[in-house]
Amino acid sequence: MEIIMKNSALFLIGTMTVTSLLNAATLKERNPEVYNYDVLFTNPTCAVHEYPTPLKTQNGRTVKYTKENVFCSGSDRDITASRDGSDTRMGKNESPQHRLLKLINDKATKEIFMTYLSFSDSAVADALCERMQKGMKLELILDKKNEQGSIDRSLSRYINGRLTDENRDEALANREKAIEEASNEVIRLSKIENRTNRQDEKLKDARKDLDRMLTKSEFLGSVLCSSNGTRVDQNYTLKRMEKQRGINWSHTKIFMVNPNDPEKVTLAFSSANMSSGTTIHHENWHFVTAATKSHFVQMHMCLREAEFNHANSRKEFINFIAKCRKSIKLAEEDDIKTYIVPGEGEKAIEMIEGAIRWSKNVDLAAHRFTLKPLVNALSKARKDDTNIRMVFDDDIYLAGERLLPLDDRTKKPMRVPNMGFEYNNIKKVLGKNDATLEKDSGEARYMTTNHFAFTIHHNKYLILDNARKDANKPEMFNKPAVFCGAGNFTKAAFSTSGSATNLENYYYITIPEVVEAFKKQYDYKWNDLATAYEDMIVPDRDMTVSDVKPDRVDSEE
Repeated sequence: MEIIMKNSALFLIGTMTVTSLLNAATLKERNPEVYNYDVLFTNPTCAVHEYPTPLKTQNGRTVKYTKENVFCSGSDRDITASRDGSDTRMGKNESPQHRLLKLINDKATKEIFMTYLSFSDSAVADALCERMQKGMKLELILDKKNEQGSIDRSLSRYINGRLTDENRDEALANREKAIEEASNEVIRLSKIENRTNRQDEKLKDARKDLDRMLTKSEFLGSVLCSSNGTRVDQNYTLKRMEKQRGINWSHTKIFMVNPNDPEKVTLAFSSANMSSGTTIHHENWHFVTAATKSHFVQMHMCLREAEFNHANSRKEFINFIAKCRKSIKLAEEDDIKTYIVPGEGEKAIEMIEGAIRWSKNVDLAAHRFTLKPLVNALSKARKDDTNIRMVFDDDIYLAGERLLPLDDRTKKPMRVPNMGFEYNNIKKVLGKNDATLEKDSGEARYMTTNHFAFTIHHNKYLILDNARKDANKPEMFNKPAVFCGAGNFTKAAFSTSGSATNLENYYYITIPEVVEAFKKQYDYKWNDLATAYEDMIVPDRDMTVSDVKPDRVDSEE
């Protein structure tokens, strides 16, 4: 099932002219006829939920309901996914999943390259399967440890009693045997000609049983994804990225359509994984169609080649990316800079620090917040009267205030991705002993998301106005910008000074329409979705999950 791509060639780099190296340009100017850039924010459509009992807030009031379109659950997925862009109101934009499916189902799509930490979106998997049956080729890279974690979470059903380290191998063997038996049953029933209604139902049930056992990457290589009983292995290339020497998580997020097209490539990069991040997480997605003969596209070809064939160690990856970038015979575009990590994270940090230094207004949206250079730069900027707005997932607030509800069984605080010291970093930026803010210096607000179902605020970006004036100001900081990408604001997502570094992709963007889209989105998030500190809930410290977990409020319509 698993196939490793070999001898992948960097397409077109050798054909570019030497003179073009001297010609800096915007991404659009490389070929205006093919260029298109859309930013889609998930902005999930989510029902209001009601707390079991009203909860106190920091300002002494009480709150009974969650905010609409913030606290999301699986039941909100379909309505969010179905948004096709026909509704132009703020927060009702086309869903990223809808756009992804449109690209997959386009007959002009002959090949797709994907690399993600995780892949669990069933609608995307089904569409990929259907297209592969018709000849489309798919290259997929996933983080092996994360994929194994998904498998491990299902192992208890394959063992009598509780899963332990001692019986894990037995559970894995039992799972493999169950998959083989279920696959054979699907094949047997599929071969029956002129099936009766009862046999059709049995086949349908057998397919469902097998599907429940498989991860999405396994599904795409299984009998469930076959054409007339023939698997589509010849159209499917899969690599599960291992944690090699100095490489931590394979955390890049790229969806590339027709990477070998000589004229244009459509590329999606995002804060999101190929998971609930296409619908009910709070995320940002960029869908870019650009000339193949552009530094931007060719740099992503470098990343594709590096992940397939040059990721045996951090050093090998860094050296290949540097060599590959140098070989591109086109200057990097003026309005979008790409940073590949490991190797270019330090340069990305320098760009962030410089842009913060030259900005009068900085807006930040984050999931994690442990990157010291960013914390220090923001803290210094606040002291220099820079207006700072920050939006975080409320997990940071709950962990920092030690207000996480207790597990009903263990009576220990429920686990969330964030840690208390991240909250202290917020306080450091604000210069306060608590997370309240002087309104004239900045403020932190929180997205009160559903930590019970792990649907989270997963954005990570900065909006920088670069508005300070100085005769010695570097040219690169003369325009408003957005910094965004796959990685969280953590050391492992940028720095090579630690024992291991994630694989990541980041962007510094000064394209006016993109910056404006982020500014409008941030104002919407700030005013309509995020909650100010004084309005945040303060559960009693002995409250359990069942005491505070909200229930969906059904609409009367």
